[in-house]
Amino acid sequence: MKKQWKELMIKQIKIEFIFGRIAEKENITISDDDFKSFVDYLVSSGNSQMADENAVYKYYGINYLNGFLPRNHGKAFLAD
Repeated sequence: MKKQWKELMIKQIKIEFIFGRIAEKENITISDDDFKSFVDYLVSSGNSQMADENAVYKYYGINYLNGFLPRNHGKAFLAD
């Protein structure tokens, strides 16, 4: 199980890097309104772990890697 989880995480990280590079090369950005809409979508998706905007940032931030990321990482991670 751990091996499968690790392989999945490595694949996901690679995909994130690829999307990031494509967006950077193509100069693709999102507006603040689009970003807010995305966060609102995550909140409204019915996931009880993310009941509000702060919970979304917490999920993708400080708790994302057991506290090894800066407190504001969640918002920065989603914005990228």
